[in-house]
Amino acid sequence: MSNSELATRVSTDGRVVPGTRRLADAASGRPLLVVAVDPTCRASLSPEGIDVGVEVCVERRLALGGPLIVRLGSARLAIARSLAAGVFVETVEEPRPQC
Repeated sequence: MSNSELATRVSTDGRVVPGTRRLADAASGRPLLVVAVDPTCRASLSPEGIDVGVEVCVERRLALGGPLIVRLGSARLAIARSLAAGVFVETVEEPRPQC
């Protein structure tokens, strides 16, 4: 599956929603709302609590292509960048205190 195929799943009409980006590319320290999860990644991420409608925050990017450290509520998760590339997020306008 190509990156362009993943991006078209964000909106119902096949276009990328403005302001939406992959979790793997998101800036650290900003609250983000998950708007779509690629089905191939959902099986691994959903049991960890990452699904559509959930607010997350990238805390850290480990070196050499390592995982992202993501805050989800009071929990911190390490997510492989390959999985994070299948999660589409948008910036939350009013940040919550945990980020």
